[in-house]
Amino acid sequence: MFTKYDKEKYFHNRFFKKNTRKSLDKFYSIDKISDNFYNNCILQNSIGKSVLELGCGRGINSIIYAKNASMVIGIDISDIAIKQAIEYAKSKKINNVSFFEMNAEFFNFPNRCFDIICGKAILHHLNLKRAIDGINNHLKAGGKAVFIEPLGQNHLINLFRKLTPNLRTEDEHPLLMKDLDLLKSNFDKSTFQFFHLFTFFAILFQKLACFNKLLIFLAKIDEFMFNKVPFFQKYAWIVVIKLKK
Repeated sequence: MFTKYDKEKYFHNRFFKKNTRKSLDKFYSIDKISDNFYNNCILQNSIGKSVLELGCGRGINSIIYAKNASMVIGIDISDIAIKQAIEYAKSKKINNVSFFEMNAEFFNFPNRCFDIICGKAILHHLNLKRAIDGINNHLKAGGKAVFIEPLGQNHLINLFRKLTPNLRTEDEHPLLMKDLDLLKSNFDKSTFQFFHLFTFFAILFQKLACFNKLLIFLAKIDEFMFNKVPFFQKYAWIVVIKLKK
């Protein structure tokens, strides 16, 4: 009997071997806006700090953070991803980063040892309450957690997910507003930045020279709508979560 962890490992090992989600690249052409915001949140706060990245994959972001941080540890359930991350760090001659094959629901390091815990599209694969406990146990006093996650309340996006089940694991659960409330209730301070509603229209023009300018323009419309009409927040594709202990 395969557990959900076995299935997650199998799925992600296939992904890191064969890039099984390449068909989604056209959609991820718009996420540079949210990605840059997420990475900047970490880089601005990681100077001289200890960082733990959950679901580090090939270690690309961990290597970026290591340029500012005193120490970075990346963990992932995929042994193939960890092997690739170790080789990538060696090729870049980065010495203050380490990678371990580990389940992000049960990561085990000394308590209160990280200034920052972060992850890209990892929480929606986990038991959220268990993940919250682990984050709280391992953050130092005053430490910060930063995550970028998909939301699960846009009906059109959910329809696409139902039509393409082979592109994701069966146990993943894009976050709902009640999940954000749970995160908020377990930390002293929390902020949520929402991304991508009108920016989806830019996908139609991604091969044109005007794509980047159009993407920036539509991102400004998104920002205005999410800030001025909070009702639209739950229909965003992506949320950047910032938590402080």
